[in-house]
Amino acid sequence: MFVPLALYNIIFGSIITLILLIILNLIILPWIKVNSFKGKKGASTYFFPLVGMFSQLQANFTKYNDMLAGSKLSSKQDPDQKYLVTNLIDKPFIVLRDPQYYKELVQKPHLYKKASFFDFMSLLVGTGLGQAEGEIWKRHRQVISNSFHYEFLKANVPTIQATVREFFEKYQKEDLEKFSTMKRAQEMTGEIIGRIFFGDSLSSYTCNGKRLTVELAEVVGEIGLCGNSPLVMLFGPKAIEYAPFGRMKRVYERVKNIRRLCIEIIEARKRNPVQAVDLLASLINTQKSDDPNMRYSDVDIVNEFIFFVVAGMDTTGHLIGMALYNLTQFPQYQKDLKEERDKTFNTEKYVAIETLGKMDVLHSFLKESLRFYTPAASLLFREVIKDHEILDLKLKKGMLVTGEMIAMYFNEKYFKNPEEFDPERWRKPDQKVDPYAFAAFSAGPRGCIGQNLAIIMSKVIISEFLERFEMKLFEGYKLRMMIRFAYEPQDDILLKLTPIERK
Repeated sequence: MFVPLALYNIIFGSIITLILLIILNLIILPWIKVNSFKGKKGASTYFFPLVGMFSQLQANFTKYNDMLAGSKLSSKQDPDQKYLVTNLIDKPFIVLRDPQYYKELVQKPHLYKKASFFDFMSLLVGTGLGQAEGEIWKRHRQVISNSFHYEFLKANVPTIQATVREFFEKYQKEDLEKFSTMKRAQEMTGEIIGRIFFGDSLSSYTCNGKRLTVELAEVVGEIGLCGNSPLVMLFGPKAIEYAPFGRMKRVYERVKNIRRLCIEIIEARKRNPVQAVDLLASLINTQKSDDPNMRYSDVDIVNEFIFFVVAGMDTTGHLIGMALYNLTQFPQYQKDLKEERDKTFNTEKYVAIETLGKMDVLHSFLKESLRFYTPAASLLFREVIKDHEILDLKLKKGMLVTGEMIAMYFNEKYFKNPEEFDPERWRKPDQKVDPYAFAAFSAGPRGCIGQNLAIIMSKVIISEFLERFEMKLFEGYKLRMMIRFAYEPQDDILLKLTPIERK
């Protein structure tokens, strides 16, 4: 009996030791690190094993129908807050809620890298601008910036407007009775970005029997669900790539089909070059550059196409959807928007970019919609790669950090009466907003390169919308805000549309 008992004691002792080590590394040490910030001026702390502040999200959703209600309430309770220190797994997680701290974060991207939680998206977007780091990002940003200029946007406004009109003309009566606002807006914006990138010929290509941009939108949702899997959290994108069966295998096959089709489109353009103002022509042209660092490979082009469609479709579609929702909640603004549209937008066959720039009433309405329901409530999480300080905040290598814009948007220090939806605040001469307190498209060197395109698309779509329909919220619909990839409604916004007799 002695040997088995000794072996039992060894096994039991090893199990106890392992449990203690887990408790030490995943609970005790993270708790100590988080609470070391307690008492610092402007700092608040919150610890919950493994998930930190994310433990509050579902509770907020249940209580307030809004996962980020806690962040908004924190600004009301403590307008002088600077940052929250919580935890994510075993790492301290710093959530910046002050514009000066946020400014320091975004101005020095070389001190951070994207947190590994989002690595699974690399299967789809590769090293597109959203995922690239370091020198690769710098080179790609420069190339895209050279192409994504004012004259390029100006030349593509007719493409934007023609695509929108094409969509509206296809809607049937049953589509208008229960209009899926976010879905339809994302379909439009996805197709617009696709055509700006690949040209009008994009509409002739299908993937799995669907338009390429529609298939891409569906795959983004599927890969996002895969990203929440414990296997993916543990093993990263390889878990999806090498899955033998099930959802992960299916989504990986769809990703490969999308990327394969994109390569075919590029090769077809090379075989039959055309005079075009799309991004594809510009990026193919870089392959002739004398500077190898400025050349885009075919794979690079595919990466950027997918990134632009995914990023633009989700966020711009969200902006349009929430703006239309706000028009149903605050119908008093419809009159001013329609008057502005009638004086400007409808005077030409295709609206000019200069005209869109003069639509100040709509611009202020879009900005307030972004403040109230921003899709980007915070930055993608960054991991500190070098010890440094943000003002008086000491950051250590390995810590996680983000800027939480939604907390600033609902802070009375930066916005008077922040809980009031007031588009006029943006047109008042005495309303001065810190540019880092309102950064709907981020800021600094990695600010959104497509923000002007997003505003142009939004103005065109909403103006065309107001010309065609009266709208009201579908009876019984209730807005509930949650976080998926973006901060967005749990259920698509449903509108009942009544056609306006057009002259």
